[in-house]
Amino acid sequence: MHWIFILSIFFLFLWLGVLLKRKAFFWGMAMLALVFLFTEIVSRILIGAELRKTGGFGNIYLVGNGSLLEDRLYRRVSEMVQRMTFRPDAYRFDPELGFVTAALQGDGTDRQTNSFGMRTDREYPLLSSPDKLRVACFGDSFFYCDGERSQDCWTYYLEDSVGNLEVLNFGVSYNGLGQSFLRLLKDGLRYDPDIVIFNYVAAGGRDRYMVERILEGIPLYYTEFAKVDFDLSDDGVLSSRRMTPLDVFDPEFREERIYRSVGLSEKTSFWSWPVFTRTYTGLLIKSRLAPGYYAKRMKKRPDYDERLTGVFLFNLLELARRFDFQVVFLDDWGLQGQPRTVQEML
Repeated sequence: MHWIFILSIFFLFLWLGVLLKRKAFFWGMAMLALVFLFTEIVSRILIGAELRKTGGFGNIYLVGNGSLLEDRLYRRVSEMVQRMTFRPDAYRFDPELGFVTAALQGDGTDRQTNSFGMRTDREYPLLSSPDKLRVACFGDSFFYCDGERSQDCWTYYLEDSVGNLEVLNFGVSYNGLGQSFLRLLKDGLRYDPDIVIFNYVAAGGRDRYMVERILEGIPLYYTEFAKVDFDLSDDGVLSSRRMTPLDVFDPEFREERIYRSVGLSEKTSFWSWPVFTRTYTGLLIKSRLAPGYYAKRMKKRPDYDERLTGVFLFNLLELARRFDFQVVFLDDWGLQGQPRTVQEML
């Protein structure tokens, strides 16, 4: 349809020239149409080369507002999401947590978990014995022990080193503080732990949509897969929602969660004009220039992660008092490496 439209414009210019019997106008319109046709061909080649560099995923500036490439990119991203979502050998989808490890009974391989998805070859009852101390661990690939057998995981050694200790490993690769906190709420509390260990003190990029990087033009492959996005309003209200790379194809999501979150608007920007979305020339110009344009106008959020951390820690410490467990943080930076407000809370 795109090429039919261009050729229709080209022949329209020629017909107008003949109809008006003005040679100068005729040749001027003909040359203009040929130049546009040439730039469209070159632009399509260049965009094709860029897509190949990103595995066919493109970036946010190639979707939306009737983009010529939107259907193609949507199919490509959908294939990735389907492939990653339905991997029974690794993860299972969770509507609240995004994804968690699947129940993988096996022979001690680097992905073995118990029936509840904990990283261990052992099963645990909901209630521990009175003579045992129960520890629940929440974190990312370090806690999950990526690449290691269950028997070589540090939580396995910790449990075996003390006779009356049970160590429940709820680690999930790529989890941040927020997602780990939700896992504690949904799954961890039912096991009535005495001690809860987190390998994060502060919130970060894993706990929010990577708005800044997305607007820098990173490939859609790197937008979050089945993660939980935590949004903290100016008045301190925390909300969360599961997200996938397919969210960027939703115009309302792009406007509210990406652009407006940093003081921008896609709908009112001239980059949404049809010339930048329905021609290859416009798409090429947009993908090259729009990242710099938005970077200069983006509202910075220097204290956002610190405020988000404060909300998480407040809720976590309140939870610890309510359910009578101790909280331990394992963090490379230590307490002195944390923001002042976090130090005061801890």
